[in-house]
Amino acid sequence: MTFDMNRAWRGAMDMFSANREVLLIVAGIFFFLPQLLASIVLPDMSGAMANPEDSQAMIAMLTQIYTNYWWLFLIVVLAQGIGFLGMIALLRDSSKPTVGEALMAGLKALLPYILASIIMSVIFMMVFVLIVGVLSITGIPALAALGMAIALAAFFYLGVRFSLLTAVMAIENILNPVGALRRSWTLTKGHSVRLLLFYALILVAYLVISLVIGLVMGGLVLALGGSTIGLFLNAVVSGLIGAAATSLFATLLASIHHQLSGPSTQAIGSTFD
Repeated sequence: MTFDMNRAWRGAMDMFSANREVLLIVAGIFFFLPQLLASIVLPDMSGAMANPEDSQAMIAMLTQIYTNYWWLFLIVVLAQGIGFLGMIALLRDSSKPTVGEALMAGLKALLPYILASIIMSVIFMMVFVLIVGVLSITGIPALAALGMAIALAAFFYLGVRFSLLTAVMAIENILNPVGALRRSWTLTKGHSVRLLLFYALILVAYLVISLVIGLVMGGLVLALGGSTIGLFLNAVVSGLIGAAATSLFATLLASIHHQLSGPSTQAIGSTFD
């Protein structure tokens, strides 16, 4: 089987259309509201960002923000993790869980997902150390630069091979971190290039849309003189875009998973009931 980008996109659109209301509700609760809360609670960083040359001041402000508001970042990350896993669980083809059941599945998969993410981070770090570290020992700048390029390519490759981790956990209910990573690796075997191209196209489209809307909202904020209302509207629009994009990405991962794994045994059996 060859990964079909058009089929994946059509499948995602069908899933999104069929589950639009519940997906957007979950995205609104677990993505939009936490991001809006963070934008309201976190201090304004425009002063530091306006002078990027002063890196020390920027680092000091970021350090202070993370130190003072670590609890807020933790809440946002955990909420988004549960919400994202829950949204994908809603798209199972073997069963149609309720929103509550899907969110419970997301909650159960959260800790295994965090452990799997830690394992992935270790793998990425080992790859970086082995490639860049070895070539940097030579002391030749060209080889060190080559090592960085190879490491970057390896990161993209590993990212693609592990990209179905959330789908495997939420849809197949594989909660063993190593088993879930291994399953994602198996599903994406032979499809790395096409998947990377597909993800790149989606990312470029998202960045273009975000850039256009960001320019419009930035102009609106300037027109309002940087007032609180303007900043709040900008935060609301940014949060809505993020929630909608997250819902769409969840359907894309589910669609890719369905295509590469094939219909489940339960789904095949249900067609003959």
